[in-house]
Amino acid sequence: MNDPLPGFDWPSLYRRYDSHPSCKRFAPASDHLSRFGSSRPASDRQLYYRLVGLYAPDARSADSDTVGLYESLLYWKLYSQPAARSQIGVWLAPSGKGRAWAAVQLPRLLRELPPTIGRDVDAVVDLVEGLGRFELPGAASCGAIPVRSTLLHFLYPSVVPIFDKMVLQAVGVDEPNANHKISVFRKYVLHVWGLADRHAAAMAGCSETALRLTDMSLWIIREVLSGR
Repeated sequence: MNDPLPGFDWPSLYRRYDSHPSCKRFAPASDHLSRFGSSRPASDRQLYYRLVGLYAPDARSADSDTVGLYESLLYWKLYSQPAARSQIGVWLAPSGKGRAWAAVQLPRLLRELPPTIGRDVDAVVDLVEGLGRFELPGAASCGAIPVRSTLLHFLYPSVVPIFDKMVLQAVGVDEPNANHKISVFRKYVLHVWGLADRHAAAMAGCSETALRLTDMSLWIIREVLSGR
């Protein structure tokens, strides 16, 4: 895995992220954001900030709508992919078995997970694999590492990176289905921690963790590297 970020224009990060065609697909009126009522986030980044706050240790322990919050998280992860986004309504259909199951399992998961974790790659991998026993809609299969890592990122935003095909391609990994392999995830975690540390000084002034800013920059630069 390589480092494509030397020379990255960090002051342009928010502008480039917000203006990305994928981010333009964000729909505040989506039914999947009904958890927020009349105070819906207006953009991808606004929803990200709200989710980070609501999944913080004190907030998540007191939350009364864990399913609505999880549905919002799935929307944030999948809204730019129409086929994947359509699955949210299948997984969490009103009065459906998946939603009822999630209503039981999500509070249990939030009770059992530690409030904080450190940079221990074995512990992170164990958490990702351990989510399988909760069989959450959208995260039940062992290959659902992108969704599992997203949930864990909001719980531990300075430790667990969001893992997907885009960021892997940015660091030079083009192996088919690499984003579904726990062995690749393990290597990526160690690599992206190093990237975040290496470039942290250049990110000063941003509100996200260095890990999230690294994820955003990799997502952007992947398209530059591919010539799009």
